[in-house]
Amino acid sequence: MQPEAVLACYGLVLKTKEQLPGAGPRVLKLETSDGPKVLKRSRIKETEIGFVHLAQEHLARRGFKWATRFDLTLDGLPYCKHAGEVFVLSPWIEARPVSLRRRRELHAAVARVAELHLYSHGFAAPSEPASRVVWGKWPEIFRNRLDQLSVYKRLAHESDAKTSFDRRYIGLLSYYWDQGATAIAMLLRTPYRRVMEVEALNASLCHHDLTHRNILLGESGQLHLIDLDYCIADTRLHDIGSLILRHCKRFGWDVRWAHEVIAAYNARAPEPVGADDMAILAALLHWPQDFWQVGLQYYIERQPWPLDRFLESLDRKTGGRREREKFLAAFRRKFAPDLGI
Repeated sequence: MQPEAVLACYGLVLKTKEQLPGAGPRVLKLETSDGPKVLKRSRIKETEIGFVHLAQEHLARRGFKWATRFDLTLDGLPYCKHAGEVFVLSPWIEARPVSLRRRRELHAAVARVAELHLYSHGFAAPSEPASRVVWGKWPEIFRNRLDQLSVYKRLAHESDAKTSFDRRYIGLLSYYWDQGATAIAMLLRTPYRRVMEVEALNASLCHHDLTHRNILLGESGQLHLIDLDYCIADTRLHDIGSLILRHCKRFGWDVRWAHEVIAAYNARAPEPVGADDMAILAALLHWPQDFWQVGLQYYIERQPWPLDRFLESLDRKTGGRREREKFLAAFRRKFAPDLGI
């Protein structure tokens, strides 16, 4: 990365640069002639950056002050192309990642996400990229991903030199394929289509990447939502389910965490999460996203990671599956007792 050359696209001068701990070489903190910035080598395509830029600007126009925005180049673009790569630049926020273990910070983070959903109402999503507009598409997406699990199985079996990852993945695949099929059956028994038709009228956004590192607590106590690179036009339930899963994976599969997240969301949202929403959430939580994703990274994307990293990821994402099963059953009993499986 050559930050001096990239900053020239913005008419800025580099003073200092700093590698951020744990962020990898694609992200730098820069001190520039216009103050501190974050420079990131983007992983998404230019059309997707355009989608994210429109989303960020829509939020800003609506008065949402707690999301990052891209700086514009001298040509008025939200990205800079240099040496065959694409870069985005944003103002630096002096803050730390939120601690979701602390109840006060968890509630504040969930409230800020609820505000993001509210302020994003009326977003006119562009037609491209089509993958960013997800209204009503969950059954289709789940079926496609279930088919992909079968592809991963075939690729693993056809490998001339099976690795320890291949063998472990094959051993777990039947279990998670059944979970995926069950999630689809559950979803089809919910009023998903009707609820999406109503929610789509709001034309809202999902952050879609709510790791604790993307929810920052500033020195003044304000929470910021950064890195909207993967935001999509979809139901708020997508983000709510993500928050529940991320919290449970970090702090234990206890249905009380789900209740905590939903109660905090309802305390801020003008439209509380209702019984129909809870049934849809139950189906979403049942979908084996982590298992599907690590297979995608290994068999399709062929990420250039050492085998040990894939094995560690698979073990981490499939460990505690009995506890997860108990959580899913408890969630259905408490929040969607009429859904069944």
